[in-house]
Amino acid sequence: FNQSRFALAKDLCLQIPATSPEYSDALNLLGCIANIEGNASNAIALFTNAIALKKTNPVFYNNLAALLIANHLDDQAQKCLEEALQNAPSGAAYNNLGGLLERQNRLPEAIDAYRRATKLEPRNATMWVNLGAALVMVNENGQAIDCLEKVHSLEPDNLGASINLSVALIQANRFDEAEQHLRAALLLAPASAVLNNNLGGVLQRQGRHHESVEWYRQAVRYQPGDANMWNNLGFALQL
Repeated sequence: FNQSRFALAKDLCLQIPATSPEYSDALNLLGCIANIEGNASNAIALFTNAIALKKTNPVFYNNLAALLIANHLDDQAQKCLEEALQNAPSGAAYNNLGGLLERQNRLPEAIDAYRRATKLEPRNATMWVNLGAALVMVNENGQAIDCLEKVHSLEPDNLGASINLSVALIQANRFDEAEQHLRAALLLAPASAVLNNNLGGVLQRQGRHHESVEWYRQAVRYQPGDANMWNNLGFALQL
């Protein structure tokens, strides 16, 4: 969108009378425009007004919740999502709630929310990645692997799934599978510093220190500001 299109969209929305059934949709669109323009407070007010007019539209709730989360207004976001799940339950609402709970380090609750999201939207790869990543954080590696392998059936080139699956396999001490997975993933995303770093880690755990150095070098080449990757390289060079 350019400024002239924004102006035209605003004009059209403002022409819709408050008595029209489409007025709530107009408020939601104006909220989206305000958010893109960087006016978060105005966007929040517009989304809130849209919800007040149509409490059964999940899109309105999710737009507001995502904006509140982005602005670290966690209490308001949680209240919004709880209301959404009462009035207009959706996979997106559960997924946003999971993200909010994860940020608060409430991982069991986050995992439950992500599970509910995937039940409502079983073909949404992002929701499966979020669930898998949260399971990795609590070392539920078997369940994480199942989730993340499901993503590969939906989106074979999903980088987030590849990274988290490699971590789950490593944590489960399934090094041969982790290496095979990482080499395949690097064919699709050779410039991923994390994948290169993780492959270095797998090789190092197998005692293949000389080979690990090559992959750690690649990792710091692609992400030179990461201190942990430099530490990994330095440690491998000493072995």
